[in-house]
Amino acid sequence: MEYLGACNLFTSHFVIGCVLSDNNNLDVVQTLKDWIHVKDNDWGMKKYTTDRTQFISFPQIIELPKLKLLIKDLISEYKKAYPHAEKDDFLDHIFDYTLFDLDRFISRDYVWMGSIPNNSKFDFYNFYDNDSQEYLDFAVPTDLTIEHLKQYYKRVIKIIKNLPFDHKQAPSHSQPKEKDFRGKIFEINKKNHLALEKEYRFSEDESEFIYRTFWPIIVVNSFSVQEIYQDLINQKRRFIEKYGAFDLEIFKRLQTEFMVYEVTEFIQSLQKGKSRIWDTRNGSHFHWFKLDTDRPNSQTLLISDKDETQLEIYFKNLLIEVENFLKEQERNESGVALPPQQPINPQTDTIKYTTKHYVLAYLFECNATGESFPIGNKKELERIGNKRMGMGKGNRFYKVFNEIINKDLNAENNLIEIGGEDWRKALIELSKAPEMVEEYLQKKQF
Repeated sequence: MEYLGACNLFTSHFVIGCVLSDNNNLDVVQTLKDWIHVKDNDWGMKKYTTDRTQFISFPQIIELPKLKLLIKDLISEYKKAYPHAEKDDFLDHIFDYTLFDLDRFISRDYVWMGSIPNNSKFDFYNFYDNDSQEYLDFAVPTDLTIEHLKQYYKRVIKIIKNLPFDHKQAPSHSQPKEKDFRGKIFEINKKNHLALEKEYRFSEDESEFIYRTFWPIIVVNSFSVQEIYQDLINQKRRFIEKYGAFDLEIFKRLQTEFMVYEVTEFIQSLQKGKSRIWDTRNGSHFHWFKLDTDRPNSQTLLISDKDETQLEIYFKNLLIEVENFLKEQERNESGVALPPQQPINPQTDTIKYTTKHYVLAYLFECNATGESFPIGNKKELERIGNKRMGMGKGNRFYKVFNEIINKDLNAENNLIEIGGEDWRKALIELSKAPEMVEEYLQKKQF
């Protein structure tokens, strides 16, 4: 919640010069790359190259009934965190920049630039900003227009400003809310200059300097790669418990996307020399970052038990572990094996999985979820094999299934014979329901 007031919640925003995601399966990423190519290579775009462009923005629409529910949830969570807050506090903390930026969007006159050849999903518009003397690009879905977005954002502003903040909330008897993944890595603005003065014995002048110079103040918690992976598994389990199903796209949006963006920005700053250690006390390093996303007249203070080199390595390993986890979930959804990246100074080797591993994982998953085996149904087994292992692998999956199905899978020596010493790890990593399989294995005392 700490950063919501500093960004527009109705746009996906790419600042020229930042690192692009490598995931071309996301329509926005591929469209962004294509549009950058057009701007820098099309003969008619010489005036509008990326050198003269500040950002490319993808305005978003949230259905109004859903938006009202989201705002209601935000109010509830905000009141729990800040029980003495008033409506103006909430608007400033959560929607300050959103309201400011939507007003700007509505007030501008845009020029239509056209669309990308062979890509009819978006029309592009731009606005020349006299202050920065740069172009601002906006990608609008072809089924919408700028005027449609302007009218929609006028409604959004009215809904936000007229929100029923002062309505009494029903008392909550729920358990304390679990931290999300980002909240476990970063503790943001939990300590102010006075708390740091007391904990680290800063002088009054030093405390005053922290107050005048730094916002936000972030404490970085250190975890092993195993702990990072396990927490992502736990976050997935809680997602399923709350929503009844797992949706990878929503999970990434809630748990990893913004954190990955932040960590990447820290790494780039470390690599470009845009940070330095301001002070070191009691084993803690106070890293002074100058980030592009910092507010005017304030900069980021990051507190860690790691020096600059150790911090960069930690952040890189963190990104690798998150990417491995997400690739594993993509593999579970598509059935296509995606090779994991290795952390820096890896502890273990990657296992090469065979058809036997995939079949074994499927059988245990069925046992764990109560699903019956399609014994004798060649077409169905080939379909399952193609989905889990990739197209063209279904017939091999069917044959190996018939070899294994009659074996006693309650005998661990048989499991070792089929899947090797790491058979258990294979079941968890290849399963679409790893938590349920893990629970089933524990019940079976494996």
